[in-house]
Amino acid sequence: MSLTRFTLTEDHIKLVRQLHIGTGGNDENIDTVKISSAEPFGNPEIFADMFLILFGKPEEVNLDVDPWDDEVKAPWTDEQLIYMKKLLGELPYALDIVLYTGQFNAGTYKTATYHRDWKKIEI
Repeated sequence: MSLTRFTLTEDHIKLVRQLHIGTGGNDENIDTVKISSAEPFGNPEIFADMFLILFGKPEEVNLDVDPWDDEVKAPWTDEQLIYMKKLLGELPYALDIVLYTGQFNAGTYKTATYHRDWKKIEI
């Protein structure tokens, strides 16, 4: 049996709590629940939102920067950007654990790869 293991951190939980859950129509004009991949926190400036959620307001006011533009200095470091990209990619697991367990508890969880039966494990 193949297992998936994931460590849910306090930073994952901070981000999951701030996800912007909206509704959108589908082909049959039925509103469905959605999280926008372009605006997961309600704003098109994903990394600016993440920076505020994780690190608080920076001394610099300008958060509206393109993280790939070398000419404009973002308020985050390269390491923080790498970390934010990592967390963003891990959010589906984090959200799945929170929704399945019904709890916001940091820790390491495991489930069968083909199943959503997340159990917290001790390491």
